[in-house]
Amino acid sequence: MRWYSYRWLIERYHFVLKSGCGLEKLQLETGRRIEMALATYSIVAWRLLWLTYQARLHGEESCESFLEEHEWQSLCATIHKKSPPPEKPPSFREAVRMIASLK
Repeated sequence: MRWYSYRWLIERYHFVLKSGCGLEKLQLETGRRIEMALATYSIVAWRLLWLTYQARLHGEESCESFLEEHEWQSLCATIHKKSPPPEKPPSFREAVRMIASLK
């Protein structure tokens, strides 16, 4: 019964892996390439899912708890197409929304 309680989380993980990372769109021809892509994208999907849930819990906190200064500054510059980046880091929720818009 305990494992069944994780069903929704597992489904969300697979959704992020397939849709968010575009895993199904890859046209890889060898088993080794599929294996390597799956290993990489699995980490990315887990991180995106974790960030999504953390943003719900700690949305107003600074994004510096999960992004280094140069990372959030690069993210802001990429999204807003201006420089210099803001002096104050965006909130956790804002940073996750910016990351989601990169797709």
